[in-house]
Amino acid sequence: MSEWIKFNSGVQPVLDGVKVTIKTAGGDIETGIAEGFAWELLGYDSDIVAFKVEDSPQVESIPRELSAREYAAIKLRVPDSGTDWLDAMIERSRMMDFAQFAMPEVMKEWWDNREKTSESSFDEDADIMASDCFLMAESMLKASKGE
Repeated sequence: MSEWIKFNSGVQPVLDGVKVTIKTAGGDIETGIAEGFAWELLGYDSDIVAFKVEDSPQVESIPRELSAREYAAIKLRVPDSGTDWLDAMIERSRMMDFAQFAMPEVMKEWWDNREKTSESSFDEDADIMASDCFLMAESMLKASKGE
């Protein structure tokens, strides 16, 4: 078993399929497959603060350290690292956050309209609501780029 590794990047540090043990800010310890955990840092007790690699037969090590620009891009969540794949990940993460921020308003609108018409059900409208959230997120992302 490996030693605890401090974690503060907000990006899954190992490949999918790797078995890890994580420690949260609240002190909980849990073991599972890496992609089963929420690695983004949101300021909650459930944020991951350290991890151990338990089983890593297919782990590929990253051959270099992050540049200052890449590190700043991750911490500031600005897709301007100079590394295409990292910028794409940051942009996707921001898109997911924007969609999450849009969800309460989209659901409120759905609920208000549903109460008036009683013609729709949550199961039937969930895909539409999700699409609406991502449309709003896309617009917010474009606006944040000055487009």
